Amino acid sequence: MTSSENNNTKKSGKRIVYMVLSFVIFPLLVLLPLLTVYLSSSGLKANKKLKAEMKSYKDSLKLPSNEFLLLSKNKETNLDFYKDKVLVISFYDKDCNNCDSALFEMKRIQNEFSKKTKRIHLITYVLKDEPLDSLKRLIEKYKPDTSSWDILVPKDNQMNEFLKQIKVDSAKAFNTLVLADRKGIIANYYIANKTLEVNNLMRHATMLLPAKEDRKKIKYKREQDIYQ
Repeated sequence: MTSSENNNTKKSGKRIVYMVLSFVIFPLLVLLPLLTVYLSSSGLKANKKLKAEMKSYKDSLKLPSNEFLLLSKNKETNLDFYKDKVLVISFYDKDCNNCDSALFEMKRIQNEFSKKTKRIHLITYVLKDEPLDSLKRLIEKYKPDTSSWDILVPKDNQMNEFLKQIKVDSAKAFNTLVLADRKGIIANYYIANKTLEVNNLMRHATMLLPAKEDRKKIKYKREQDIYQ
């Protein structure tokens, strides 16, 4: 091959490189920032929409730090014990027949989140005084993982006042779920026997997690399970 042919080959190769740069690389350099801005904007809008669904959040109503008996450890506890946790709260009424919806849903919520994040914690408040043996049977039935689900027992008939403070109707408490953020501020209330509402609770709970930590691990990871 002559030097002239070599030069032509090199020039041809350069033209191909320039064409690749012109038609592939340069457009990507322009489009990628635009795509990043678009996705960020779309994500921000989606996040704002989810937060707007939590209609009680704007009230800034905080969970009171009452003392309760932590059943699994037989010791007193309060809200400080759950600092920096997103809380999902249900209520147990021993006198209610066929009122297991809230506890069944709590089990479903725990199954959804327990292996993905340690920042979501479940609490079931016992509405009325009852023997500890009866409550232990409750634990045997639902088998809550006590690393992320606690049963709290009231002291001195304080439950009615507690429900008033958090704006939960005592007559409907057994079928109510409450979501609170990591500062103990109530984000929203949900009806436990409505699957769509509980699915929304799980979506909202994800939004309350730290964006750069737990949320990115689980957000939309099992979309078909949460969005039914």
